[in-house]
Amino acid sequence: MLEEEVITIGNVVQNDATVTVNIEDFQDTTSEDGVVTINFNKKENENKVAEELTTLILQEEKNLTGGNITKIQELLNKLPVEEKRVEMTYRKDELIKSLKAKNLTQELENSINSGNNIEKIESIFSLMNKYEQISKLKRNCSLEKIENSLISIHKDNFEELLNNGKYSLESIDDNIEKYEELKKNIEMLQKNIRFVINISLKDVIVDEIKALNDKKNSIDSKLMELLNCDEESLELAVKSQLLINTINSGNSSEEIDNAIIENNYIDYINLGQKRRKKALEMFIEKKNKNYISITDVKRDLNFIVSVLKKESTTTDTIKL
Repeated sequence: MLEEEVITIGNVVQNDATVTVNIEDFQDTTSEDGVVTINFNKKENENKVAEELTTLILQEEKNLTGGNITKIQELLNKLPVEEKRVEMTYRKDELIKSLKAKNLTQELENSINSGNNIEKIESIFSLMNKYEQISKLKRNCSLEKIENSLISIHKDNFEELLNNGKYSLESIDDNIEKYEELKKNIEMLQKNIRFVINISLKDVIVDEIKALNDKKNSIDSKLMELLNCDEESLELAVKSQLLINTINSGNSSEEIDNAIIENNYIDYINLGQKRRKKALEMFIEKKNKNYISITDVKRDLNFIVSVLKKESTTTDTIKL
């Protein structure tokens, strides 16, 4: 097509003789006799989209319901002006954050007001986690009533529930389960604590993290003894034991695959998805006993990987 034959509508250049127009993008008015007036003025249409966007965003900022978010995104997709789109996208993202904070705040208030339902220490961690998420999403919002309630819950329940927990465990599996649980709760509390403004509640969360770390240290010591490893290699030893448990329990191929990948077996990972599937089938078929050590797992895996690598080099045809 010659350059003078190119038709441009908005930001879209037509590359054939057919002009495709989305009427909704350009419709201006509809008269009483049903005739639709279409405005092809690019600047006017951009301004019209921007004005509608501004109106919807202001409505949400004034009364946060979330009802306009989908329409706001649709209009953003139509807005070609880069600077305006960046500004409006930022305002939309702030609305979504505020909406999430509003929902979390309502959930937190409902949980606190539902009565004496703090029967497990995990319930306290869940409440603290929601509060930290709200603090991250809305840095300057007033949560004084919630904060006072959380401090009271900590004073009334935390120490008793912590001491009621079982931490003197004998078997490897029980200690690993408690190790993973404590690690998860510590990480959850640590994740957003820097966003907490209330000093008193921040001190409470720090105390909870310290108490959990003390319990975890005792579990760590027991696991190092059971797994015959030192502190530096403890996490790797736990991962290896979890892999052995996953294989021996007859879990699904997907779970075994994920566990092997999490243990960072590079040669297995580098097989690629298709050959990895075949390797896993061979591995599961080969396994006729419960594994005791990770050395046995590695031996069988390495053998299968080497077989598949040899097959690959002898059967693949490369065309240049």
